[in-house]
Amino acid sequence: GYLGMVILIVGVVLAHKEFKGEGDGYMSFKQGFNIGALITLISTLISVVFSYIYVKFVDDSMLSIVREKSITDMEDRGMSEAQIDQAMEISSAFMNAEVIMIFAAIFSIIAGIILSLIISAITKNQDPSLEV
Repeated sequence: GYLGMVILIVGVVLAHKEFKGEGDGYMSFKQGFNIGALITLISTLISVVFSYIYVKFVDDSMLSIVREKSITDMEDRGMSEAQIDQAMEISSAFMNAEVIMIFAAIFSIIAGIILSLIISAITKNQDPSLEV
């Protein structure tokens, strides 16, 4: 997860640098944010599609690992067997590749937009002739 965020940060910074280099050297905050948001959407779409294909058709053991980790975490918190069974019954509706990928996409988009806002605030170079 962290590696993906680092790659996204580097990608947005490089895209901002390229945008400023190909243009007049200026980039507004809005332009920078739009570039970052577009990169976020594209990278999220690619990541989710490949992850879905992998989890659904290549190696579905990730779902078992998530289920086992959830049970272990609940046992560590001192939950009884009945409570664990009840929690797993409720969460089983959410323990499939489709729902996990939807949540992963939402998280990635939110994180990417926040990163785009921060990076754009840092890398912007407003054209002084356009300021009011």
